[in-house]
Formats: sequence, structure tokens, C-alpha cells
Amino acid sequence: MPERNAARGPERIAGTTHLDLKNRPSTKGAPLRMQERPFKAKVGLRGGEDVARAVEPVLGFALPRRVGETGSGSGAHAFWIGPDDWIIVYEPGREAQIAQALREACRGLHHAVIDLTERMTTICLEGQRLRDVLAAGCPLDLHPRAFRPGMVLQSHLGKANVILHYVAGNAERPFVDLYTNRSFADYVWKYLENAAREFGYEIVA
Repeated sequence: MPERNAARGPERIAGTTHLDLKNRPSTKGAPLRMQERPFKAKVGLRGGEDVARAVEPVLGFALPRRVGETGSGSGAHAFWIGPDDWIIVYEPGREAQIAQALREACRGLHHAVIDLTERMTTICLEGQRLRDVLAAGCPLDLHPRAFRPGMVLQSHLGKANVILHYVAGNAERPFVDLYTNRSFADYVWKYLENAAREFGYEIVA
């Protein structure tokens, strides 16, 4: 079991820790860059329209209401997962704060707030070959006309469920965050490496 520190709590272990990414072979300047960012704050929110309206003052923006849409502001992103289901993402360390704020905003309403930070990890992908690599195991239409900056889509990569967030960039050099359960991190990382082998890839660790 992870060692515990009385002041800091249990040690946080990234999904790819045992792969030793710093010493894993990669090619500097390759057309695809890969990096795990495991501890981004991720909070799940369930509820109806009353809940969506109640949390707007906390987030500072409106929650997305349709497939593929995201909301963003003040360093946060909100992903539409289903008609009453969202994931809200911040930089690391804010999960407890935002979860508590959401619970307070939804007091008296039928809702659920779940901290997903430890359950899910994030693999950041950037580069010209990103779409080719994802297409090796993802059935979505990833053409620039169908998958555009700001969009978020759910699918699978091989046998792993994933969420793809087109964070920024353009058709020539997109930047996508791939979210998956931490238990699938090893599988997803190796799948991406295998798919990128013909193009070359650089690991950022």
C-alpha cells in the first residue's frame, strides 16, 4: 500500500508510474508529443436544470447542454457527459474546494457531486499525427470538420473508455486531452505508443 504522511495524507501515484516515462524511449521533436497529467482536479456533477442554474455563480459560466459542448472560464472546463451529467476540470489541488462549493450551491436540490480526481487520469497529446494515432483505435470521425477546438467527445480507444477534449490548436497542430480511468492508464499509454511508432513520438515527463 502507498506510504502515508500524517500531514499530507496518502501518497498520490500516477497511472503510468511503473512505466518510468522519464527513461522510456522517445524521439525529441517527433510529430506527436505525449504527457500524463494525472492529478488535474475532476469533479462529477449530476442534476437537472435547477442544479445547472444553481452552480453557474460558482463556476462563473453556464454548463454545456448538448453533445460535444464544453463550458469554460477562470481556469475551469465543464464537459457535457449526458442530459444531467457533467465533469468539471480544474488544475490540480482544487478538487475539495470546488466540490464543497458545488454542494453548497445545490443544497436542497436533487443532485450528486463526486470527486473523480484520483479515479481518472489525463494524457495530453499534441502534434500533427494526433488524429492518425487516435484513429488507430477510436471509431469517431476525427476530421477537423467534425472534431474542432473546444469540443469534447466520449468514445473508446481499443478496449478502454475515453473522453477526448480538443483543448486548443488548429488542424495542423491540435492539442487534445484524453481522459480515462487510472486503471486503464497503462493500457492506453502503450496503445498510443504502438499506434505512434510509425510516425515517432516524444514523451514529456
